[in-house]
Amino acid sequence: KLIQLLAEFDPKMEEHVRRVINKEEIKATYLGKPIQNEIIELLHDNIKHHIIEHVQKAKASKVEQMTFVVRFVSIQESESEVQVNINEHFLVFLPIERSTAKELSEVLLEEIEKNSFK
Repeated sequence: KLIQLLAEFDPKMEEHVRRVINKEEIKATYLGKPIQNEIIELLHDNIKHHIIEHVQKAKASKVEQMTFVVRFVSIQESESEVQVNINEHFLVFLPIERSTAKELSEVLLEEIEKNSFK
């Protein structure tokens, strides 16, 4: 599926996939799972490299922060089916003074209470 997705945006890949699907004479297709996994790994490495490069060049302040993210399950029932969704939402960055367990738990508990999560 990954290769087919890439073929939608690359004419050479599209031609290659078409030839493979139509079983035209090709010695090697490079569409097997090991190759696709290698492509995914290469994409991962490249994206990670770019993210790290951007972080290293960023002019950011040195404020320690913790993210507050909530994850919950919502269930919607109808006569014919039950739909279960897992939801995850970022709420806020919380500034912290120290990265100790005590400080982190105090900030987290304060935010939970402030938002009436119980």
